[in-house]
Amino acid sequence: MLRPWATTQSRTNKMRVRNVFNRGLSVPRDSLASTGYNIAKYSSTPMIPLIEQKRDAVAALCRRYNVQRLELFGSAASDDPGVVANDLDFLVEFAPGEDLGPWLAHYFEFRDNLQRLFGRKVDLVMRQALKNPYFIREVNRTRKLFYAA
Repeated sequence: MLRPWATTQSRTNKMRVRNVFNRGLSVPRDSLASTGYNIAKYSSTPMIPLIEQKRDAVAALCRRYNVQRLELFGSAASDDPGVVANDLDFLVEFAPGEDLGPWLAHYFEFRDNLQRLFGRKVDLVMRQALKNPYFIREVNRTRKLFYAA
């Protein structure tokens, strides 16, 4: 029988570990393992080489979905080997006048194909949707051009 407080505690520990990884903090692996979180799923391989290996396949997807620019940002764009990213954050700009289909179907298909290609969660942010000045500053600080038509 699962106790509600045990589930909540486990979820809290997982969130703490996620925050540690997202912030690039250094902590002993033993202390992370004690939380019960699966730390093996976070690769210590820098993200940029993993992405570079798939550049041609991403370019083909961009052409297929009429993407004008695709930029990587966030922890995955970091050159710091101490920063481990568990997902990929892309800033996307579709060609002007591009029909994204009913309910943004092409947008979600593009995102799903990127997730399949990289085997990781992909966050896809449309450039036109950026409104928060703090988020824009963070994106501009870390973004790297990956594809341009």
